[in-house]
Order: sequence, then structure tokens, then C-alpha cells
Amino acid sequence: MKMLLCAAFLMALVEPVVAGGSNSLSIEVDAAKLKYRVFLHLEKDMEYETLDLLPIATGLAPPGARVHIKDDLGQLVGCMDRERGYSSYELYSGSPMAKSAFEKVPQSGVVYSEWLHIADLVRGMNQCSNVAPEKWAKLMITFSVRTRLKTEVNLQGQSAWFVLTPVDRRILSGHESAGAK
Repeated sequence: MKMLLCAAFLMALVEPVVAGGSNSLSIEVDAAKLKYRVFLHLEKDMEYETLDLLPIATGLAPPGARVHIKDDLGQLVGCMDRERGYSSYELYSGSPMAKSAFEKVPQSGVVYSEWLHIADLVRGMNQCSNVAPEKWAKLMITFSVRTRLKTEVNLQGQSAWFVLTPVDRRILSGHESAGAK
């Protein structure tokens, strides 16, 4: 029963928030290159938080990114909070960033991030997890971006789960370069 409640809670956290019916966030994953990017589809006059889409520092994830990993047995792998997921963003200890940088959505209503490296998102996870990267089997990315029109709303989305190959596992653990794939 607890497992079902945890699963329901996790699904509630990552379901896209749709304000007004036409706002959504989706994540495109290029599994072959171990990269991802975020697409926002927003209503006219909406604003979005640009800082949520940008890496906090070189080699680290944006504030809105989290990763969920399952091991070979289908169990969630984590550091502190398995259901919440992991983000290398939390490793940042540099200067504080600007608190907000909202921009109006372009005429097209579509905003997308640059291609980001999944290896940057999982950086540090192999040190804090009790499951070695060689046992990581599947990966899913969740993302959250603040938007506003009259009120501020967290727009959330998730990628599909994708299977990690042995080469993917070595790259994500830092034992092989992405160019070798």
C-alpha cells in the first residue's frame, strides 16, 4: 500500500500543470548522444523563468532538472530522497544567482532550451548513491519551469523512461567519453 501511495505521489509531482489548457512542458531525449532539451508551449503574453532552463554552472544541471534512475531490479536509485530524484544542481556552492529573469514568450509560443548533457545532470550521484552506475538500468528526466501571467505557476513535465546500455553507464559514471559511443 505504501508503495502505491508513493507511486501516486510521484506521478502527481511530475504530471504537467496545464494552466488555461494550452501551456505544457515536454522533454526530448536523444538517448544516442545522452542529451536532452526542454520545450515549453505557452499562451500569448505568458512569461517564463529563463534561469530555470540554464545550467547553474559548467558541468551542472539547471535548477529545474531532476533525474530518476532505476537499477537492474527496477528499484529507484537515489542519494537522499529516491522519489524526489537527483540533480547535480544541488552541488552548486558558488555565488548566488539572480533571483529571477522572467521573459515574455515569443510570438510562436514555443521556447526550447539548449541541448544539455545527461552526464552533467547525474554528476556526483555515483558518489552519494549506494548503487554503482554499472547497475543503473533506466533513466527518466523531470523538469520544472516557473511561468506567470497573473499568477506564478510551476509548469512540470517528464521524459519517458529509457534503457541505459553498458556504454551509457560508463559515460554517465565518467569512465568513458561521450565521443566513444
